[in-house]
Amino acid sequence: MRIGFVGLGTMGYPMATNLLASGHQLFLWGRNPAKFEDLLAQGAQRCASPAALASEVEVVGLCLTDTAAVQQVVFGEEGLASGLQPGAILVDCSSIDPAATRAFAQRLITECDCAWLDAPVSGGVKGADAGTLTIMAGGEESAFECAAPFFDAIGKRRTLVGASGSGQIAKACNQLIIGASLNGIAEALKVAAASGLNPELIPDTLQDGWADSPLLQGHGRRMAGMLNKMPEEDQGMGISKGLMVKDMQIALDQGAQAGVEMPVTRLVADRYREVLAKGLPEHGQVGIVQLDWAGENKGE
Repeated sequence: MRIGFVGLGTMGYPMATNLLASGHQLFLWGRNPAKFEDLLAQGAQRCASPAALASEVEVVGLCLTDTAAVQQVVFGEEGLASGLQPGAILVDCSSIDPAATRAFAQRLITECDCAWLDAPVSGGVKGADAGTLTIMAGGEESAFECAAPFFDAIGKRRTLVGASGSGQIAKACNQLIIGASLNGIAEALKVAAASGLNPELIPDTLQDGWADSPLLQGHGRRMAGMLNKMPEEDQGMGISKGLMVKDMQIALDQGAQAGVEMPVTRLVADRYREVLAKGLPEHGQVGIVQLDWAGENKGE
């Protein structure tokens, strides 16, 4: 397929790499072309604007930071909407507001006669690199099936969960589970460390038990290393500043619209706001383990 991609960040770059490796013709736009010189060298084509990119492709993928960024790239000056051909499919892999997604999708249908699939992903940088992301999509089934080659290149599991905006709701559910789980893992590791145990033994000790999870084995090991003062270069998670705060707020907003009380998610959101306020966001999701923690907590 002729596929365009915008948003070549920590997640988007490996997704675009896998699209190119799968044999698709890849068209790219970004404000800093130096970031994707390797892809250009491998055969991807650079476009002068989102509109120029859109005019070349059947499917265009997005992986951007937030709702405002998606709106600007699609509907702003020289945005994708001004170049898309009728029948094209926009696949938004960003994690953004469900209500805004529904409005964007309707606008794209009305103005461009094009389909919008909200298709946020889960699996982190590791899954993006391996092409094994989990994809939760909202939109029309016909568009979802037409975009199958795009999804097959970046992911292992894809599910159409409902109409437009449904994928973003599923991603909000994904994120609130991750946020709550990571806070529990962080507290468990700190209890272990403060009680004289080596927290780096906990993931191995609990492996294959009911408390085990990819979060414990992945993020949990990193958090345990941070408690043991792992070198700085081994701590980073490649997660941009503030994304967990954004995601928790999307989940809270969706819960409010649905009339659901969410005391745990509200607490998690406050904890991640504290991560930002204390200057720990460079550690991304796992920065939560550094809250309320100092050397004297370790019983040394």
